[in-house]
Amino acid sequence: MRWRPIILVVLVSPLLVVPVGSSETIEPKQSEFWPLPSPSVFAIPYWTFEDLPIRGWREALELSPGLVVDRRMGEYHLRGGISSDLDLTINGISMRDEFTGRLHMEVPDPTIGRFQVGSGRQWRSLDSNPSTVAIETRKASYRDGTNVEIEGVTAELQNDGQEYDVLSAHLHGTTGRGPSVHYNVAAERQWRGGDHWSWQGIMGYDDASRFVTKFGINGVDRDDRWQPMAYYFNAEHAPRTTLSDLAIWNQSDYAIDPQTSIHLQLDWHRTERKTGDGLHFDNLWGYGRPDGQTRFDRSTLFWLWDDYQIDENGEQIVTPSYDTVLSVPISDDGSVRRDIAFVMNDEGHVWNDYQTYQWSAIGGEVQLHRTLNAKFASGLLLSYRRHTVRSYQHFFPVNIYRGSQGGFTDINAYGYDNPGNPADSDDPFTGVKHPSDAAAELRAAYERGQVRVIGRARLNHWDYDAYVFRNMNDPLNPEPGIGSPQRLDFEDLKEAESYTRISPMLSAVLEASQHTTLYVSASQTYRRPDFRDLYMSFTFAEYKLGVGGYEVQFANAELEPRVIKEYEAGLSQQLHRSIGVAVTGFYKDMFHLAGDERIPTMMGPYLTLKSNRSAIARGVEFRGLFEPTEASNWPISLSLLATHSIQQVRGNTFPSHRFRYGPLSYDLRHRFVGILNLRNTRTPSSGRISPFHRWAASLVFTAESGLPYTPYRPYNEVSLGDPLGVPSGPVNSESMPAYYRLGLKLGTDFRWQNRTLNLYLWVLNLFDRDNAIDVYSGTGEPDNTDWLETPEGREFAQDLNHPTDNSGLTGEEKFRLRENDPANFGISRQIRFGARLMF
Repeated sequence: MRWRPIILVVLVSPLLVVPVGSSETIEPKQSEFWPLPSPSVFAIPYWTFEDLPIRGWREALELSPGLVVDRRMGEYHLRGGISSDLDLTINGISMRDEFTGRLHMEVPDPTIGRFQVGSGRQWRSLDSNPSTVAIETRKASYRDGTNVEIEGVTAELQNDGQEYDVLSAHLHGTTGRGPSVHYNVAAERQWRGGDHWSWQGIMGYDDASRFVTKFGINGVDRDDRWQPMAYYFNAEHAPRTTLSDLAIWNQSDYAIDPQTSIHLQLDWHRTERKTGDGLHFDNLWGYGRPDGQTRFDRSTLFWLWDDYQIDENGEQIVTPSYDTVLSVPISDDGSVRRDIAFVMNDEGHVWNDYQTYQWSAIGGEVQLHRTLNAKFASGLLLSYRRHTVRSYQHFFPVNIYRGSQGGFTDINAYGYDNPGNPADSDDPFTGVKHPSDAAAELRAAYERGQVRVIGRARLNHWDYDAYVFRNMNDPLNPEPGIGSPQRLDFEDLKEAESYTRISPMLSAVLEASQHTTLYVSASQTYRRPDFRDLYMSFTFAEYKLGVGGYEVQFANAELEPRVIKEYEAGLSQQLHRSIGVAVTGFYKDMFHLAGDERIPTMMGPYLTLKSNRSAIARGVEFRGLFEPTEASNWPISLSLLATHSIQQVRGNTFPSHRFRYGPLSYDLRHRFVGILNLRNTRTPSSGRISPFHRWAASLVFTAESGLPYTPYRPYNEVSLGDPLGVPSGPVNSESMPAYYRLGLKLGTDFRWQNRTLNLYLWVLNLFDRDNAIDVYSGTGEPDNTDWLETPEGREFAQDLNHPTDNSGLTGEEKFRLRENDPANFGISRQIRFGARLMF
């Protein structure tokens, strides 16, 4: 299939005034490229998706201009925005985890049809998102019967320890012609540092005239083991994370008459995530250590491991194995008791912070579209969503052996009981939360001559369903004489405010000539804070306010919705039938970003979140495309797509406690992406067999300037002993090394009868460049702190100039091992081999 010139399509407004009563309006026959809302939208058509050296929406997203990828945190920032402002929609359904703001949902790669990244102003959108990754799955084949695709990918053949294996299956088809049931089912399993499952199922009915409905399910199950260098000798206790993400949805379209249609949508989404010790995980009783938690080895570089000791002769001392059974009181009166077996001999350091949360939401929306005439169309949207939020964090589960006598004091939990089981209590101190969102939106579109205009006004209402301190400066005694001055009583709290905001948007497109298009847009959108930043256990807050100790940042249900004001202007120019260029400028103001603030009280200070941060992002994006429109006359089709973005972020958002609230840390100035794609356009054949039915070769080159960091004087940055460094320059005044990567994919099809076998070779980081994704602040290097060259470092090396444990390493050797952390580098060269069979 041939490309069309992408630039001209990308820069065309989505204003399509067509008779709504036709089947094409309800189930539009999509062109090769989506009708896109602004020139800032980046799109990849499905037929090139399988040619590129990428897999999944995350790797496709990394090709977008204006994107900053924080590879240290696994987060994405579009146009200087924080990661929580990025949404993911699959078939129009939002898949964003509202508890953390992260995007967990995956899509089996063979099902991805249309992919776009943009400002989120689609005609159909669940929320007023400043930026959105939107995916439409491939339509089911309307050939009778079932069509099957099976694919396998492996990197094991290069035999260098880089785990990457994928197995996927995709079934799609229809029950017959005309009014029919069509289905699209896929599952994918990946092994890459863990076990990852993703699946999707869609079944739809189309009566070929007025009514279309679809039922779908999307899901992810992940089980990951981290490998931080601090656990190098203690791998069995390295932290483990499991994730379960499930969404079930229905969409229906009905044409009331030739000018009016209605869209109905229902969806349910649930996410559960757990993080704990790699050995005991969610068995909290197994964390208990009556003899105390083991810490780190003598060098303070690695968490302690089993049987680490050596005697005076250098021989390993093996600790004998035994268990101890204790009766643990669960309630204060001791009426409920439980016999728990604690492992007393395990010297390994337990990952001492168990966390889990559950978030679910059910909701729906109804949209009414009306085409009044050939120039004017309007629409109305109403939506509602109710959430259920639970969270549990035990900061010191090693103390759980104490039971009710101190085993559950250090937990910040709501919607769970003390041992970590889900509970349905509505208690305002520790009960489950049920926030809700509601929205109404009016839309209008007008076209006259060469001018097209779209306007939208959205009314959002957020009910947090939460309580806050009546007086943040004196939480335990806000009004003298009411309640106990030493306790947090219900009278010391008040209901959190509900927020109602209006988000306007206006955009216009002018087709100045047959080859020139101008675009302008202005919008103001609001985003509710993530639920993890709104809710906390007031029982835990009372405890921490009384005892102090380790510092915890309190959530705050008084956080206001974030404000994003964005202005865009774009120009596209077709230079030739095969060449197009575009320039887009943007300016984004962001207010009421959450940041930490220290509050002084009579009991001592505490840290909480406040809506006290702001940022400004501005930049220019350039694009160019070369794609011959008459490629069918050539034996080879060559296409080139290049994007270059320049942006700058400024504000008072430098990170202090929570790194994710520091957009200044994502101030990546330059980013270039170049894509070259070659494929054959003439199909050789030999009877019924085509040995090279289709072949393609693709190169993707990415270059980025380095992320900023704050310089420090050389100090022991890798120590587990919590050393404090001394800054040697202003915040974020230095930059990491630049990042370069080249990806290659070569593939060819073998076809016989109705079967096709696609074989491909896929190489990541072709030139095996060592790309730094994190550096030490004392040197700006990813593998050297320079601390051993300081007087303190030389003294450390002298004191540990011989092995002191069964690692067999001296202090200097252990330090070199610790500071040369593979997590500071991007992926090295990896060669993957894949095959896809279609029949």
